[in-house]
Amino acid sequence: MRISRLTLFLLIVVAALALAACAVPPPAGSGQKNIEEAVQATLTAVAAAGTPAATSQAAPAEGTAAPVATSGPAAAKPAEGTPQPAAATTPEPTLDLSQGKFVMPGTIPNFKAAERPASSKGDANAPVVMYEWSDFTCSHCKEFNDNTLPILEDAYIKTGKLRFVQKEFPVVNGDLSVVAALAAQCAGDQDKYWEMHDWLFANVPTWANQDALAKVKEGARTAGADGAKFDTCFDQQTPIQRIVEDFREGQSFDIQGTPAFVVNGHFIPGAMPVIQFRQMIDALITEAETGSLPDTVVTVTPSPTPDTNFDVAKRPVQGKADAAVTIVEFTDYQCPFCEKYFTETLPQIRKDYVDTGKVKYIVMNFPLTSIHPQAMPAAIAAECANAQGKYWEMHDKLFGSQSEWAGKDDAVDTFKKYAAGLGLDKDKFAACMNNSETKTAIDAEQQAGMNGGVTGTPAFFINGALLSGAQPIEAFKQVIDEQLAKAGTK
Repeated sequence: MRISRLTLFLLIVVAALALAACAVPPPAGSGQKNIEEAVQATLTAVAAAGTPAATSQAAPAEGTAAPVATSGPAAAKPAEGTPQPAAATTPEPTLDLSQGKFVMPGTIPNFKAAERPASSKGDANAPVVMYEWSDFTCSHCKEFNDNTLPILEDAYIKTGKLRFVQKEFPVVNGDLSVVAALAAQCAGDQDKYWEMHDWLFANVPTWANQDALAKVKEGARTAGADGAKFDTCFDQQTPIQRIVEDFREGQSFDIQGTPAFVVNGHFIPGAMPVIQFRQMIDALITEAETGSLPDTVVTVTPSPTPDTNFDVAKRPVQGKADAAVTIVEFTDYQCPFCEKYFTETLPQIRKDYVDTGKVKYIVMNFPLTSIHPQAMPAAIAAECANAQGKYWEMHDKLFGSQSEWAGKDDAVDTFKKYAAGLGLDKDKFAACMNNSETKTAIDAEQQAGMNGGVTGTPAFFINGALLSGAQPIEAFKQVIDEQLAKAGTK
């Protein structure tokens, strides 16, 4: 039986990554058996002629589940040539550090990563170093590359304040991102990494199909690489060990999805709004210059035993009181990722787990007022609705109509209209909105979240296990089902 070149390449890469996964604790629910199954899925996806099957899995969505051995169903890959929605471009928001506090993400102890000169930008002596673990088929990696990185490049990289280092973290369960990672690294050997990097993100529908090998070789020539040298590197899989090393590093830092960032040792498990990246970088520059962070920054020192015993006795609950699994969500009503979770994932959790009596769902407040000035009044509005027995109705209205009030100076007037529409007593609601005790209670919830290890929103504790970011439903199903199994509930 003849083994095609693509089959051999995927066999080598996936086998190497599977071995790398054995060197560190695997992600929850992804033991050796699942890793082997992922390898088999990749090999099965490669047809006898050396082309991926039409059913090969797509890269996970933003805030993805573990790239290796996810046992849940993956989203179907769009048909070849299917137009992809363009990332929305919006003016960069004004940075105002006077509003509230920025919560600095926790650090990875003794962080160290291999240097990648070919895939680095910026001054080697810059005070801030940002590493990104990325995947070329990840839509949110592309969004970061298209919308956020150019702003950071103009403001920090070109001015010598930031060095940016790209790391490879491809999906290995049948996805073609491993082909793209190899192509980028081969172009990098000719000092054309960033040209190839940008071409790959700009042309995913062109190469992420059965013609991947031919298309990335064409792309390398378009990016200015010497074709013959590129083909030799690609065909001999010269950079495989670098890809494996990047992947192994990511696993050792418990990276379970892309994009993921480490900035001066501080770990960010997903994309943030550009203003939040800027706040963080500015704070770290100040720290490098003065020896301390500005007083607008709150630092959270992760405890070996974080306090996740949250006081939820007075919180509104959806689901059975004695459900086997409890989910506590920390949210910010103005956070776009929280709205994304509300729109795309929460409905399925409610249908499959809350409505069936398996999950008790609780929401706590974590308003990031430094970047979301309307987040606090929105949280107060939800609590004031709760005081009249309409918490969930207001919760859903705030997220469902976020675009109507987010960033608007008259947001409170909008909240009062929502309250009237829900049949609330308008005088009681208005008095509650002006009651400082409501804000004090919200502040206490945010502090409880920090004590539990929350550094951003949305964040979820599933029977005490922390799941960060707007993860897809597959990630939630994996954790919830594990907890149900432990409780002997199906």
